[in-house]
Amino acid sequence: MSRARKTKNPKRRRRERRKRILREYCALVDQEAAQADGAEQDGAEPPTTALPSDKDAPGPENVSTADQKTPSSEKKRRCKHRKLPDRLYHYRPGKMERQYLGLQRRVTSAVDDKVAQGSAALDKWKRDASVFMDKFKRKGEEEREMMKRDLNRVRNVHGVRLESLENRIDTLNKRVREVREKCYKLKD
Repeated sequence: MSRARKTKNPKRRRRERRKRILREYCALVDQEAAQADGAEQDGAEPPTTALPSDKDAPGPENVSTADQKTPSSEKKRRCKHRKLPDRLYHYRPGKMERQYLGLQRRVTSAVDDKVAQGSAALDKWKRDASVFMDKFKRKGEEEREMMKRDLNRVRNVHGVRLESLENRIDTLNKRVREVREKCYKLKD
């Protein structure tokens, strides 16, 4: 009896909850921004910001107020921009050459490493093959020696038997001759 899963993946649930909270927060921030824009368009000033008066404004006085930017018309940054050094912003003439040389150096070192690994693997395979061939030759020589020993043993054992049989045959042949001679003598 298998039980069906009652709940979803808890990490997925947490992720969805966070997304929902972020959506709600973004909607709330957009609402507040729209309300602040609407309040500024109506002419009411928000209590936290104060617009500079015409007397305090720097620059020429003949510039029209329509050309001047008010703080409300500019978009406010939500995060502070990271301060990057000038070398990352401006073109440097030798930058690409140095990057290319660095890339070339890294590539050649990676290729050299791979070649070294490959040659080490080939050397290992050659060593393993030579060890295997040495073992194979040694086994072949041992088997040849064992066969020679067995052959000599068989020859010795059968040779002794053959010699004893030959001796017996010779003695029997001698007896047969003796018996024949006696027979011939008796017939005569």
